Amino acid sequence: MVFWILGGGLSFILFIIGVIILFFPKRRKVGAIMVGSGMVLMIASIVGIFIAFKSLNDVSNSVINYSSGTNSSESSQTESKVYDVNLKQTENQIESKINEN
Repeated sequence: MVFWILGGGLSFILFIIGVIILFFPKRRKVGAIMVGSGMVLMIASIVGIFIAFKSLNDVSNSVINYSSGTNSSESSQTESKVYDVNLKQTENQIESKINEN
């Protein structure tokens, strides 16, 4: 997005310089070319900024969806199971027997 903002600033400067050059009769054609290219670059940078905001919003939404676990594949992985653990203590160690419910 920084690229589009810097491009918009440079195209605005190009546009202003072209408008100033339009007042000089000998350089009028160069000024017209600079004004036209500055306008096209400004429009492109504005469109680029909107696209960058859209992609930033899409990434933010995907992060929110991932963190809340709203995807169906996420919920199946996070299901919990209950196990019964039977502990028997012997002289040297503890033996455990785990059964799934």
